[in-house]
Amino acid sequence: MKTEKVTNRMTAHYALIQMLFNIVCVAVYGFSSVYLRSQGLSDSHIGVVMALGTVINIAAQPGLGSLADRTRKISLNHLLVCFYIIILAAAAALAPAMLPVWAVVGLYMLMSFGVSISETFTNSLAMQQVNRGIALNFGLARGIGSVGYAMGSLALGRLVAASSENAVMPFMMVFSALSIAALLTFGRHSGERAAQEKPAQALKLTDFIRENKRFCLFVVGVALMYYCYCVRASYFYQIVLSVGGDVERFGRVSAFTAFIELPAMACFPVLSKKFKTRSILLFAAVCFLVRTLLLCFADSMAWVYVSQSMQMISYALFVPSSVYYVNEMIGESNRNKGQSFLGMGQSVSSICASLCGGWMLTAAAGNPKPMLFTAVAVSAVGVIILFAVQPKKK
Repeated sequence: MKTEKVTNRMTAHYALIQMLFNIVCVAVYGFSSVYLRSQGLSDSHIGVVMALGTVINIAAQPGLGSLADRTRKISLNHLLVCFYIIILAAAAALAPAMLPVWAVVGLYMLMSFGVSISETFTNSLAMQQVNRGIALNFGLARGIGSVGYAMGSLALGRLVAASSENAVMPFMMVFSALSIAALLTFGRHSGERAAQEKPAQALKLTDFIRENKRFCLFVVGVALMYYCYCVRASYFYQIVLSVGGDVERFGRVSAFTAFIELPAMACFPVLSKKFKTRSILLFAAVCFLVRTLLLCFADSMAWVYVSQSMQMISYALFVPSSVYYVNEMIGESNRNKGQSFLGMGQSVSSICASLCGGWMLTAAAGNPKPMLFTAVAVSAVGVIILFAVQPKKK
């Protein structure tokens, strides 16, 4: 009974961390165009700013993942707190008044980096507890985080409408500070025994790559497969407009998409008892393709909703299954590196989708069909790789 109470408390606390993280994501990513346009940046410049923040993340992730594996002096909690301090400081610097464009670009890149790299280590934080024997429900917590994204989007949208675009920064500061408080108190429910654990020596980065070639190919497959999701996410507004939608309908379908993630993510522990994690992951990967194909042929908002309803069996299953799969595939002393490599693959996909998707949209005069068909082709290669790298059945 005591163990069950600890698990429930840990899940609730971790769900709070996920919810706060997703609300910060709303401010940094969901309202990037809203804020940066008010600072005088063009759409093309905004894309470059967000891409550069992700590039910094890609460069830093392997090294920070290796650091987290090799040292016990810095906990994952404290590492995440450092990222949120970066976000908080950058938002505070942007809050008072108009700054030179170069300062806005630099500070926003720092915030983008802080948020993108936090996702990987937030996932690792959950797996750390699972590996310590605490049956934390990652899927449920991550689903609650998605609800937080939807609620944060609605709240910040109303706040900006009632005041101005400058409200984005104070909003971000408040929820970054709350995230820091939640992280500093996380883990106390589990007792002190975990702090005394000493896993085997972690591998150096080059040794890790050499000894985990199959895993590295898996990451390549994820990066390619994830491309169709990133294209859809980056240019979903243009997709909605192409079928006769408007800003209001875009907001509604976005909120709908976020809310329907919760049931599937919450049920992941049940599914994982009936099916292998890799089977769920491969199923979700195929569903990504089907979902994007539906968008390719969508000619009304009704078909957009049909496509978005597949969020439950694509993204909502892929997120927890990929995190658990890496946790199962990589040895205990190198799991933070493993999660970092997964995050790096997804980040590479995001950059390519932003840059290539934007170019294709411009070339097609705003028609998203060529972009979407190309995304399906790229992601199909990724799905083939994911099937190919699975170990053979004995």
